[in-house]
Amino acid sequence: KVDVDADKDGNFSIKSEDGDSSVGFGSDQKLPDDFPKDQIPYLAEKSVNFVIASDNEDGHSWSVTTTVDKSFDEAVMYFEERLKSPEYSDTSNFGFGESKTFYGKKENLTVTVSISKSEGADTSVSYIVSDETVHTH
Repeated sequence: KVDVDADKDGNFSIKSEDGDSSVGFGSDQKLPDDFPKDQIPYLAEKSVNFVIASDNEDGHSWSVTTTVDKSFDEAVMYFEERLKSPEYSDTSNFGFGESKTFYGKKENLTVTVSISKSEGADTSVSYIVSDETVHTH
């Protein structure tokens, strides 16, 4: 059972009855209150376009897509300088064309950040963050 909310601006959100999971997309989403942006490399958003938050037996996870007021190259440089050893373990990055992805682990957090640029569009930054210590069940 879910609660669905849609508005005239094209924003759409779905929340599970027990509150364990939610999905939102549209041009005017908000970061979840518990999103750990102070614990990970995070570029201030111009807008938040997509949000998924969920709980399961492995912890809590968030998937957030934003646009930023930085060029693709500036955003890539920001994450290259911050999502690396020794602060993060198991780091990796890969990319092609105008898309770059960074991965790392820090304490209880697993962080994946993808930066992409479309012709004539804002730079998009997507975060997938898992926190193994947060359980709401």
